[in-house]
Amino acid sequence: MRGATSTPNYIKSNPLSAGLFAPKVQTPEEVAEECLKKIGTTPSLITGTGNRLASFFMQKVFSRKMAVNIMGDTTKKIYRIEW
Repeated sequence: MRGATSTPNYIKSNPLSAGLFAPKVQTPEEVAEECLKKIGTTPSLITGTGNRLASFFMQKVFSRKMAVNIMGDTTKKIYRIEW
């Protein structure tokens, strides 16, 4: 779980809002700024407070099956996929 970044291809995919509790879409500048601040201090990171919170819940609170279902349902919603 790393969250969305508003790159040109992401914008072209025309996603809908993921909902009230979804982490906000970050700009490339926000992601780069946070990454540059952490160079040399941490081997990896999840950018954005919302993404870190969502990652915590997906990994530590929800079962794997529930996390997969949430991510699948969210993806279907933002890209208007009906099954």
